[in-house]
Amino acid sequence: MFGTIGITLYPEDKEAIINNLEKIYAIEFDKNSPLRIACSRFDRSLHDMDFEDKIIDLCIGFEALYLKGEYGQDKGQSIGLGCSMLLGLNNKERTKIYNNIKNAFKIRNDIIHGKSIKIKNLHIIVSNLEDYLRSSILRLIP
Repeated sequence: MFGTIGITLYPEDKEAIINNLEKIYAIEFDKNSPLRIACSRFDRSLHDMDFEDKIIDLCIGFEALYLKGEYGQDKGQSIGLGCSMLLGLNNKERTKIYNNIKNAFKIRNDIIHGKSIKIKNLHIIVSNLEDYLRSSILRLIP
């Protein structure tokens, strides 16, 4: 199955877009490997490929951005916690983000270990991950 993400821009977004572009142009990606990898994997997820590949790429992007070379037993739990604290505006949102990321990492693990995936709403999971990774990158740009 293939899908794409659509982004709508509004005139009131102009200043934020310009500020973000200025920040992005100032980044020395060769000196900021975690951010380079996260951006690269986010970009790959936006191209037409199946949802399993999108989940794998997005999870790699999260690992680069949040773990920065550190290893742990439950990456989904660690990344879910970090991302939920960064992006969630309240406990309800934080819990939702945490659970979505933890679930996505379980799915990712099943995919890379050859388990058959039969999830109806995989496109929703991918869409949420894309939104969380995009928002995380924008928030963590130095």
